[in-house]
Amino acid sequence: MKKNIVTALIVTIALMSMTSCDPRKGCTDPSSLNYDSDAEVDNGTCSYSTAIFYMSVLNPSRPVTVSVNGSTVGTITAQYPSGPGNCSAPGCAIYKFNSSKKLDWVATEPGGLIWTGTVEPNSFQDCMKVRIY
Repeated sequence: MKKNIVTALIVTIALMSMTSCDPRKGCTDPSSLNYDSDAEVDNGTCSYSTAIFYMSVLNPSRPVTVSVNGSTVGTITAQYPSGPGNCSAPGCAIYKFNSSKKLDWVATEPGGLIWTGTVEPNSFQDCMKVRIY
């Protein structure tokens, strides 16, 4: 009888050590588009919004350059009075977020500064439209 109990105990311990206790991996950032509330370990797969900067009124001879956190992301050369139809509209400046951090943006034209602001990714919008003027 003791031998059966010892054998059962050894088998139970062996089976318990073979089961995986690895934590669930996924995107753990709630501000990302693909947040996984069941994930315990971030696996680097988080994806974030894209911001498209556009002008509703534009002087065609004076393009507008957009910078995000001090780096130029593009030049606006077209106007969209009602906003661009999608996040890849020609003549717009586009920025793809790579984290959930807020970013400062600046719009300038050859004559100087025209507008500034702050933008941050949105967990519900893949494409965020930012009207400059």
